[in-house]
Amino acid sequence: MNSPEILLNSFKIALIKKDSKQAFSLIERLSLEQLKNLDLETLLSLKEMIAQSIELLEKKRRTAITNA
Repeated sequence: MNSPEILLNSFKIALIKKDSKQAFSLIERLSLEQLKNLDLETLLSLKEMIAQSIELLEKKRRTAITNA
């Protein structure tokens, strides 16, 4: 990810689309170097996006287990 805005927008799009695979991919690709260079406001926004992504992943998993 090139900029914090692109990263946050990518998370927003994945969450709006309820795209758990994309959300997981975004989390997986985060690096410590990226995080070290972000301001507090962006980090807090990112924290919320990650939390929502985890909720989405858990919901998809529960649905998959229920439907199995």
